[in-house]
Amino acid sequence: MPGQIYFSKFLVTEQVFYKTAYSYALVNLKPIIPGHVLVVPLRQDVLELGQLTPVETQDFFNTVQLIQQFIRWYYKADAINVAIQDGVEAGQSVPHLHTHIIPRYQLHNMGDKIYEFIDSWNWEQRRDNYLNAGGRMKRKELEKQKNMNDGDISIDEVVVNEGRMLKPDEARVERTKEQMAEETITLTKQLKEFLEQKPDMKKWIPK
Repeated sequence: MPGQIYFSKFLVTEQVFYKTAYSYALVNLKPIIPGHVLVVPLRQDVLELGQLTPVETQDFFNTVQLIQQFIRWYYKADAINVAIQDGVEAGQSVPHLHTHIIPRYQLHNMGDKIYEFIDSWNWEQRRDNYLNAGGRMKRKELEKQKNMNDGDISIDEVVVNEGRMLKPDEARVERTKEQMAEETITLTKQLKEFLEQKPDMKKWIPK
């Protein structure tokens, strides 16, 4: 439907609190901590950073600049993690380019261990779910497994066997649509206030 926004194959329109012609920012289904949000290109077939056009690249990083400064302001963070897992082997959880923006604090600071939390976002389970749903990676995964096993293994067998090795993602709980909708409304309102208080931040917004 026109106007609908997708993060890969997932409809996320109601989670979006900022949007430009090429990018958007959305609240996270399973945030590491409050304020952990994502910036994503609108084009669904952009899997990796190098697939953005020059115009999309400028818009994408302008959006990252705006949102990371907004999140630092609203959540009173001492610092911010800005992280891209650029491809499957880098731990990309969903096959659609996205940037994690995560507020950080001096108190209880875990340093670089934060990346272990990002990497442990139940990537295998999400990948398996995507493969089962006929995602873009299905063909590549099947080809990889065939090369390793001389074509004697099916994609269904790969999914089942890998699924048995998974451990539950106990540290992060999926939120309800209502919880995410509430946060979306709050961040939309607070972003407007941020821009009113800091008009110089409007330089990151396309004219």
